[in-house]
Amino acid sequence: MHQIIAKGAATMAVLISPALTAVEIGLHCRNPDLEIRCFEGSCDSSDDFTPMHVVINTDNSMSICAYSGCWEGPSEYFSSGTFEAFFAHQLSFLPMKSASMNADFAVVFDYADEMAIVKGFGFAMPMQCEPL
Repeated sequence: MHQIIAKGAATMAVLISPALTAVEIGLHCRNPDLEIRCFEGSCDSSDDFTPMHVVINTDNSMSICAYSGCWEGPSEYFSSGTFEAFFAHQLSFLPMKSASMNADFAVVFDYADEMAIVKGFGFAMPMQCEPL
């Protein structure tokens, strides 16, 4: 089964495997060298930042930490070729528990180079990963 996702005049087709039960190994990803934030169609990097890190557990729960807290919660897992993708809707930002800080996140990991791309809450980050 494949899904095709279309949005507006620009159509983007995404072919992915159906949701799987769980990732076989957990992942820890981070980028100590760079932070990229994107808003209103423009992206900028920052020289002054606290490195973000991402943990994806074997139950597909994820924790995405930046600055003073972490977005945490469950994710959906998909696999295609060397890619594993995790999509989370409205992760809670802890310890604040403020609905205005809740965010959707996507993490796409490639086994070929052990790199991931993390997108959510204005972040668009390449990350280096290793198994937990």
